[in-house]
Amino acid sequence: MSNTGVVFPTIDLGEVSDEILNQKLREAGERLGCFRVINHGVSLSLMSEMKKTVMDLFERPYEVKVRNTDVLPGSGYRFRPSETNPNYEALGLLDLASPQALNTFCDQLDASAEQREIMLKYAEAIHGLAKDLSRRLAESYGLADTTNFFKSWPIQFSINKYHFKPETVGKVGVQAHTDFGFLTILQDDENVGGFEAMDPSSGTFFPLSPLTNSLAINLGDMATIWSNGRLGSVKHRVRCEAKTRFSIVSFLLGPVDTDLEAPSEFVDAEHPRQRPLFSNSTLKIMSATSVFFPTIDLGQVSDEMLNQKLREASERWGCYRVINHGVSLSLMSDMKKTIMDLFERPYEVKVRNTDVQQWSGYTAQSEINPYNEALGLYDTASPQAVNTFCDQLEASQEQRDIMVKYAEAIRGLAKDLSRRLAESYGLADTTNFFKSWPSEFRIHKYHFKAEAVGKPSGVNLHTDWGFLTILQDDENVGGLEAMDPSSETFFPLPPLANSLAINLGDMATIWSNGRLCNVKHRVQCNEAKTRFSIASFLLGPMDTDLEAPSEFVDAEHPRLYKAISHKRYRSLRMATNLHDGEALKLISYE
Repeated sequence: MSNTGVVFPTIDLGEVSDEILNQKLREAGERLGCFRVINHGVSLSLMSEMKKTVMDLFERPYEVKVRNTDVLPGSGYRFRPSETNPNYEALGLLDLASPQALNTFCDQLDASAEQREIMLKYAEAIHGLAKDLSRRLAESYGLADTTNFFKSWPIQFSINKYHFKPETVGKVGVQAHTDFGFLTILQDDENVGGFEAMDPSSGTFFPLSPLTNSLAINLGDMATIWSNGRLGSVKHRVRCEAKTRFSIVSFLLGPVDTDLEAPSEFVDAEHPRQRPLFSNSTLKIMSATSVFFPTIDLGQVSDEMLNQKLREASERWGCYRVINHGVSLSLMSDMKKTIMDLFERPYEVKVRNTDVQQWSGYTAQSEINPYNEALGLYDTASPQAVNTFCDQLEASQEQRDIMVKYAEAIRGLAKDLSRRLAESYGLADTTNFFKSWPSEFRIHKYHFKAEAVGKPSGVNLHTDWGFLTILQDDENVGGLEAMDPSSETFFPLPPLANSLAINLGDMATIWSNGRLCNVKHRVQCNEAKTRFSIASFLLGPMDTDLEAPSEFVDAEHPRLYKAISHKRYRSLRMATNLHDGEALKLISYE
């Protein structure tokens, strides 16, 4: 038992009947999403030889390690020790089950014949264990023979070295995350701890202390999808101790050439299908970036748990998607049809959409920005401003009604999400705090053409200058990308029908004294198709200054930013042309 009161299950794979063993695996998978196994069939001598091999591979010179190139982004040498991530590096292989891929990995790193043989044996043993555990989980739910179901799934392989030092003790080595695959087998360091998992019932982390000759098993997001929410995708992290730490991680990913969805046995009237199926392209995105972009269901968890999920996503990523968000699907569809029609207006009509604040009105295509045009409305909460916008663009009465309804629904959602964030930090009633903040509205049309594909030709890298953004992106055309703040690499946010994307902006970072992440994002041209998006920005106080509430400030968290209104901050960003969060340094106390 940990000091958090959580009993972390250790399951002996060799001492119980199949039925009892399968039940134990299922219970641990549902309760925590993780467990340890002993008597697992991977010989202790092979585990020891594999660790020695890993330690030796990390001793290669930098110019050798960088040969371990990506098959997909994020599958090779990554998280190189740097100023932003000084404690962690990793080598990787996209499919451990492929002898050809394994040989390429060994060639890249000048592995000896003996090391090749060790890795081949280890790969066979781990692949066998992963398939056996997955089969047992399926059998525990009474599913028919699944021997071939998991057979073709690739196993991504990652070996990690944590350069921990006394001064890093207690700091985060790897940020809290869930694994993007189905099942993960971890051979952690038997001499150095630091691995922690979250108890889903309390939201607190507990340590998984090293246990010699055991393997740790984590279930990932694909297991949650496959089981229709029954199996937990465990949230976990690594915290620094004062010794160098090595780990060997093998991820059973999921199907490559077919879509994954919950079998019919998991779906009934009491258990409706929770998640959409994921296509091969989406799985590749998750595998490539080591990021499973969080999608939060606003309708299926308790207030306390929902608030916690929103806070964690906002602190870790600064962005997430929401489903069951209360904006009707028919209204979203009507709104998209409306904006598509508005962009068909002649140029002389669109230019009537003049600025109230700079960049709040019509922006035309230009030599500098040839693919993007936008129309805007400074405050959707103002009926007068909405009417003026509609008059400028000769909107029909039906279109006016649609925009008014959409504005009300989106503004209600923005205030609710902001209130929940405040409550997650224990702040007092904030119902009126966000009430007077304007909601800016901006609709975009991207005229993507074949010559623009692969270029950052939509919208350049930036952070939003407001508090919170709600984006209805194009369900048919992708291109939106966000930056993972822990690695400073971009990952795509693939379209998801009937969802809304949420971004946190600079004013959220100021208000939270740096706790909430102002996500950097951009739009890339990935295909020669026209793309539409509808963005609504909850800005911040216009005529009063915003500063972090006292609850965010203490001896360990001194005040980071000077108080400033959104109007003054917006002017500062425009005057300095600093649009990727750098303007915050100009109001910093540091």
